[in-house]
Amino acid sequence: MEMEAMGKQQREEALLRAASDGNLRLLKKMARWMGSGGKGEAAILGTVEDGVGDRALHLAAGSGRLEVCRYLVEDLRLDVNQLNFIGDYGRAAAARYLLDHGADPLAGKLHSPLCGAAMQGHCEIVELLLSRGIDVNLDYAQGTPLHAAAISTRHDAMKILLEHHANPNKVCGLGYTPLSWALRAIRPMPRESLECVKLLVKAGADLNFIDFGGGSYVTLAVKFGLPGIMKFLLDAGANPNIPDECGSTPIEVAASTGSRDMVEMLFPLTSPISTLPDWSIDGIISHGKH
Repeated sequence: MEMEAMGKQQREEALLRAASDGNLRLLKKMARWMGSGGKGEAAILGTVEDGVGDRALHLAAGSGRLEVCRYLVEDLRLDVNQLNFIGDYGRAAAARYLLDHGADPLAGKLHSPLCGAAMQGHCEIVELLLSRGIDVNLDYAQGTPLHAAAISTRHDAMKILLEHHANPNKVCGLGYTPLSWALRAIRPMPRESLECVKLLVKAGADLNFIDFGGGSYVTLAVKFGLPGIMKFLLDAGANPNIPDECGSTPIEVAASTGSRDMVEMLFPLTSPISTLPDWSIDGIISHGKH
């Protein structure tokens, strides 16, 4: 499609796609044409963004298009600290380039590049940013980088953060710990989440923390139907008798959801409940149904 026949949105999409694809010739052509009304190439390339706040520099860095990054930073002098919603630096080579050209890893208020890299599982960038002295426990709106890795079940990134002494018990502004997020981020990747839980427990996570939702981690595992993770927490020493916000213990929650396998696992570890006259597996399940 000829540029003259494109609508504004189509032109902007083509411009950003050229940046992401590393098509520098098309990028320059589009920018010159779109800026011919007096704005100039730099103004166009520095302001056009997609639905998540990514501009040409973000997309070029995210795809590792160093030639485009050099054009935008060295030729057009675009701000290397342009913010997007995620705060990710993209590929490692591009991240190193941006840092070497004055990018501030602490720029922004909602997310940091370290949180973005942890959430995306970009381990090389996580290590790069930590090597530049970024505080591993720096807390942003959604939490620390460890929270970011936990919510997206990036256990490889989480391992690096914990090796750099990330706090496994830090509570974010929403009231959740990294372990809370790891449990909530279970589906559709329970295996990855179990690896995250294991790492956090090994690092000293408080197994009996009362989650913002009102229950223990054991209760969360029951509510989300995660017998494997519940068993791991119990084997690690988690208390199975902590009631939730409604006063129900994990075994009662398991019975109410019809999870016989979890009731059976919890039964020998749970203190008898005086209000249940038939303290047996069948009795608890029958009570849970009503």
